[in-house]
Amino acid sequence: NQNHAEAHNGLGLAFKKQGRMEEAKAAIEHALKLRPEFPEAIYNLGSISYLQGQFQTAAEQLRQAILLKPNYADAHVYLGHALLEQKDYANAIECYQRAIALKPDSAAAYSMLGVAFRSQGKLEDAEKMAKEALRLQPDFVEAYITLGTIHNLQRRTDATVQVLQNALLLR
Repeated sequence: NQNHAEAHNGLGLAFKKQGRMEEAKAAIEHALKLRPEFPEAIYNLGSISYLQGQFQTAAEQLRQAILLKPNYADAHVYLGHALLEQKDYANAIECYQRAIALKPDSAAAYSMLGVAFRSQGKLEDAEKMAKEALRLQPDFVEAYITLGTIHNLQRRTDATVQVLQNALLLR
């Protein structure tokens, strides 16, 4: 029953928020037994795998969610995270760019695209993405931290201090 699948998926999300990952996983897997082609549940399973440090498994699950729902921007973002953790920077960048194409106001996608560019040593591109994330969401602490890290790598100490002090004011 589709409603039961939704309920099990919702229960899994509630368990996830409580940090009860094994129970979350079991509830979501039950949702998928009831409705195997349920992209949101597959995405949630992928996010749990990611949080448990199972980045390859997460990437596989997130790819499956994207196959079922190609315009699922959040799944593209999370897949980018999983690929970034595996140091697959080129594919992570593609995921974040796809997420931005689908959801142009995604500060998280811009910020993480900045992280991916930084990981490749493309500091100017990284800086542009972090600044765009902050333009979209001025209180986005992680984007300030990303920008501060980029300024530090650029040996721009004054800019690093200013940006990281802004981040601390938001916490």
